Amino acid sequence: MAKATVLKKENIVISSGEYQKEGKTKQEYRTIGELVTMQDEDGSTYQFGKMWGPTGSTPFNVYLQEDKQQSAPTQQPAAPLQQTVVGYQDANGNLYGEKDVQRFKKANIAPWPVGQQPPLLPAGF
Repeated sequence: MAKATVLKKENIVISSGEYQKEGKTKQEYRTIGELVTMQDEDGSTYQFGKMWGPTGSTPFNVYLQEDKQQSAPTQQPAAPLQQTVVGYQDANGNLYGEKDVQRFKKANIAPWPVGQQPPLLPAGF
């Protein structure tokens, strides 16, 4: 399996209100999820993430939108390719913290597909 590198992790936030600080109105934000950008060894990038809510977390994938400015196609467009999403997460898709990710990397364990049971770390890692 090709190794992928985390390029960045970003919080997904919503405005949950306003407050006053030093006489200025500030926005209050609440984190509702995270977006992860990965890069494969071939240089291609992909994104996936997780949204949190009252019933738990929901994983999601990010795909490019079709360009609506193009003229109507003469034939039916092909279905978008679904890329296998890999990462360091438990079997439920919950992302591991940075310390755990470093343990997998030190053991030379590459990210695995979302939903797959994580590999066992060798003794000493």
